[in-house]
Amino acid sequence: MDLMPLVLQVGDCVTGWGEIRTDDDGVWFVVVHAVPLMFRGDGPPAPRPVDAVRLLHHVPSAVATDFRDDGSIPGWATVTGIWLDGVIDVLEQTPVPPASARRTFGPRWVTPPGPKPVGGWPRGSAEDLYKVDTQALREDENCVSAIVYRPHSNRAVMVVAATDVGMAESMWRPVLGRRVLIVQSQWSKGQLAAVRDELVENWDDWTIGLVSEVVDEHSQTRVEALILRVMPAMAAWARAVPDGILQIHPTLRPDLQA
Repeated sequence: MDLMPLVLQVGDCVTGWGEIRTDDDGVWFVVVHAVPLMFRGDGPPAPRPVDAVRLLHHVPSAVATDFRDDGSIPGWATVTGIWLDGVIDVLEQTPVPPASARRTFGPRWVTPPGPKPVGGWPRGSAEDLYKVDTQALREDENCVSAIVYRPHSNRAVMVVAATDVGMAESMWRPVLGRRVLIVQSQWSKGQLAAVRDELVENWDDWTIGLVSEVVDEHSQTRVEALILRVMPAMAAWARAVPDGILQIHPTLRPDLQA
């Protein structure tokens, strides 16, 4: 995968949404990967993290003061400016988050990603499927994910994504009958673990804030990472990473519309 276009160069126009903090040493743009549910108010300021980015020509009036339906968070702002290698010279600032930063909900596991059995999906509750030996599913190296889909209020289907569909059929069809759908997984557990482990190993150097695995509506698993910005070393490593196995969410990125 190609992350080089996201590597910030001195002089680039950059944009990002995050918390604005002020201390005795200046004004800072801080990435908070867990969105707060409550405003800190007048309590003691949180310590400035080491990856905070200094802001020049910050606009104090262009910082959100309350929670709003547009996604605004007290103390946060969207800044756009010139990247000066660890410093942003602010050109524009607004309390409103960009559309890309507004909260989105995860996948909706409703329609199973495969054909129905003859006669359709049998009746049964999701609770019945949760009684299956999920520990065995997790420990099965061939089974990459096992997700319960709900195509109808009185029907639930276990969708197992496996690297070897035939092996999964022989193991789980006798247990779940017509209430299981086996699909081909694009990636193996080992491939996903290799990507995840590399990110964790370079956590600080690559400005990573969160790494997780996400299963989409097609029961395909990918690794996702929330980061401050794409570092050159990460982009160099990513050249050998297959497209689709990893999704990166950088808070600071080049403003391609500038």
